[in-house]
Amino acid sequence: MLATLILWSHALAALLFGALALNEFARARPGLPRRAYVAALALTGLWALALAGLGARDIAGEITQGLRA
Repeated sequence: MLATLILWSHALAALLFGALALNEFARARPGLPRRAYVAALALTGLWALALAGLGARDIAGEITQGLRA
């Protein structure tokens, strides 16, 4: 039960962070701080997707958690 909740919450987080990244990318305001913000949103979405698909104890999950920090 708890594993299912963790899976779906990470999948939902990945979806929402991806949507936020696409929304911010589509806006017409250029600039370096905005690019860093979009990159952070996208990487957080990929991290959540990796944890949802592979789990936190997998080596790819550990690597993405290390890159996120």
